[in-house]
Amino acid sequence: MKARFVFTLCLLCAACAALSSCTANGGAIYATIETEKLVTTNTLPLTLTIEDIVKTAPNHYYVAAGGIFYGDTSTDPVTWNPNVNSPIADRPYNPPDGLCNALAYYGGTLWGGFFTTGSNLGLYKAIVQADGTYSFENSTAETDSTIAGKQVVLLQPLNGHLFMVSASLPAGSASYAYEVDYLSSSTSAWTVLIAGLTSAVTGLAWDGTHYWMTTGSTVYEDASDPPSFASGTSTLSSGSYSLSGIKGIYADSIEGGRVFIATTAGGIYYSPDAGLTWEQAKADVISSVTIGYLTVAGPVDAANNTYLVGSDGYGYYTLSLSSNPPTLTRYSDSTIALYTESIGTILVDGTTVFMGTNSEGLWSTTFDPSTGAISTSSAWTHE
Repeated sequence: MKARFVFTLCLLCAACAALSSCTANGGAIYATIETEKLVTTNTLPLTLTIEDIVKTAPNHYYVAAGGIFYGDTSTDPVTWNPNVNSPIADRPYNPPDGLCNALAYYGGTLWGGFFTTGSNLGLYKAIVQADGTYSFENSTAETDSTIAGKQVVLLQPLNGHLFMVSASLPAGSASYAYEVDYLSSSTSAWTVLIAGLTSAVTGLAWDGTHYWMTTGSTVYEDASDPPSFASGTSTLSSGSYSLSGIKGIYADSIEGGRVFIATTAGGIYYSPDAGLTWEQAKADVISSVTIGYLTVAGPVDAANNTYLVGSDGYGYYTLSLSSNPPTLTRYSDSTIALYTESIGTILVDGTTVFMGTNSEGLWSTTFDPSTGAISTSSAWTHE
């Protein structure tokens, strides 16, 4: 059994409130205490900001959160290295003094973008250790002239290519410029794909036939391989939707042609046919607040109709394609911290789901493919 950890602070606060403001038969205060859930925890620090979650082999995962953390989920409980008790200086998978803000698995190894306080280190390729883990500790930054020394902000493997988004501050400018470069499995040299972008690239995706990129309020689509992203559009083909606040794009290449765009104001835009038509799953509104969405992943059901969506401060939502238009439904368990978290990255690996938050670390659980919901024999684990 995994170790159990009870968040007692909330219970104590609720108990104190009950003593000073009791209601008949206990009221909602006692109901909250009675329904508060035990939360399973492993050894990962619980307040990390998660940048990337990467799988390298069955049960083997790496998490980028400044430090790189390695976990083997075949053990019970999962032991993460380094763990919550490790000294801050103990980062066995990072280069010396380097912090990781982008991580990807491509070509049989890990790639990472690193920086230090006040300076940029660039792109690194990991070295396989004697125990089979990947480490950047003794590696050096890539020296290819196309990408050497560039500040990496995003790494994305797609359809046999590794795409790297970098940011730079041109001389005399107060605004960053963004560039997309790529490495192909058939070559050893990096190539500039597109340069001089004035808005940050928020996502890259491949739907099985087309490449996609989002930057600012623009959506780029390209069927060539590799793509050129020569032109984009600020409206989608089936309607004049406002695309302000684009936070990411996800494509399901297995289903073929499914594309999802997450926004902070317009909910989720969905195309079932590689951009020929679009539908809108309108954003939820809670207490007059329009919920913003950051990421999409999935599907998590055998029918391939249920996807997971990370929100900005309201936990996660399920996106159902069974209805027309698609609908968003918020995860309803208010007794754990995930309910009010900002979720910036989600990894769906079969029935296992990892969610990376922006202040409450990493969470995991198992979904039932027959229902597209959390398995009745499982619960969220605060890794």
